[in-house]
Amino acid sequence: MAYDQHGPWEPDAPGPVGSLAWSSKAARALATLAPRDQIVLGVAGYGYHWKGKRPADQLSDAQARLRVRKAGATARWDATAGEWTATLPSGEVLWWSDARSLRERVALAERLGLTGVAVWSLDLSDGIEPVG
Repeated sequence: MAYDQHGPWEPDAPGPVGSLAWSSKAARALATLAPRDQIVLGVAGYGYHWKGKRPADQLSDAQARLRVRKAGATARWDATAGEWTATLPSGEVLWWSDARSLRERVALAERLGLTGVAVWSLDLSDGIEPVG
């Protein structure tokens, strides 16, 4: 499982749902216990919207983009994390994944010699085309 690095349980600490470095570290740790060709990298396919002191809301990438657009904010691709992020004028923070994020994780799994990836929730993802 390479998701929920940050989430609703951390209302004051928004961050990537599962950054590439964190995902790689988790997969490498598991690879010390099981053969790499038996490991499937579990990835999110969703995001979180942190609103301050309240728990973060889980949301799809379409919902994230809509909230960002309605707030007049700009989404930014974080290449290090391999996810999208935005800070709204209110100070609320969103982090989410999309098809581009999934492609990054497929590439990571290939580099690490893993069997592949499994997406937690495709119903929260945009129209993901088959990859790999």
